[in-house]
Amino acid sequence: METTVQTDTSGLETRALSSALGVEVLNIDLATSGSDALAPAFIDLFNRAAVVAFRGQSLSPERLIAFSRHFGPLEPHTDFEHLLPGHREIMLVGNVAPPCGGQPFFHNAMEEWHTDLIQTQTPNAATVLYAIESPPAGATTRFIDARAAYDALPQTDRNRVDAMQGVYDIVTFDNEMRRQDPHRPPLTEEKIRRNPPVSHPIARTHPVTGAKSLYFAADIIARIDGMSDEESRSVVDGLLSHASQPEFVYAHRWKDGDVVIWDNRCTLHTATPFDADKYRRLLYRTVIAGETPY
Repeated sequence: METTVQTDTSGLETRALSSALGVEVLNIDLATSGSDALAPAFIDLFNRAAVVAFRGQSLSPERLIAFSRHFGPLEPHTDFEHLLPGHREIMLVGNVAPPCGGQPFFHNAMEEWHTDLIQTQTPNAATVLYAIESPPAGATTRFIDARAAYDALPQTDRNRVDAMQGVYDIVTFDNEMRRQDPHRPPLTEEKIRRNPPVSHPIARTHPVTGAKSLYFAADIIARIDGMSDEESRSVVDGLLSHASQPEFVYAHRWKDGDVVIWDNRCTLHTATPFDADKYRRLLYRTVIAGETPY
């Protein structure tokens, strides 16, 4: 695709990441406090583009946290064993620990389209990943523009989807995670009690832009409210087949120093595996707190 550089009214130089979605911001050093003055422009671009990348960054944990906070309050991670020491806001992801210590979360996943923490009452609004070490092959992150996928449905299908509620529960989520990792610790009755089932619209309205998008996690949805398991699976599989067509998908190939933020309210994403015996990978992850979808 053509990579035309554009300059918007805020002075940001950008270029499209793909013909599907996503924008790269050029010539910005997020490590300097001077970039904070551009926070309103970053937020506006994020709301329009849904996936925003900044290449070649060198950030301290404090600067990564400061950048992330421009987009909303940060949600502290609850997986304490995977946190960057001294920084509860940052989760370690990958197969190699940083020099300062910590045990990264590592899940060399199969393709699994989802939006983060949809199985909770208030799923994350956005996710930020900062690549410290990146493998030269594999480990891409693929994104679906769920707004464009929704808009491309026939009107009769949009009307039908608008009336649907997806039901999520921790048992279905745990069963899927256990299928991928048989050594996962058993789910306790206390954890089940603290995480009751939740329902979210299959077509979500963005709280800032008002745009509608498809909103589901195909592998961990328990059912669509009012449908049998078989009918629910048929509908979800059909929507995913539609949404994951190439014209709606951008694949991000990570490089060291990449900072990528994406909007969980109007995109779906999936990781792709890599050769973890051959290559090293480490990312820092922050998440922006969300709201109940509607």
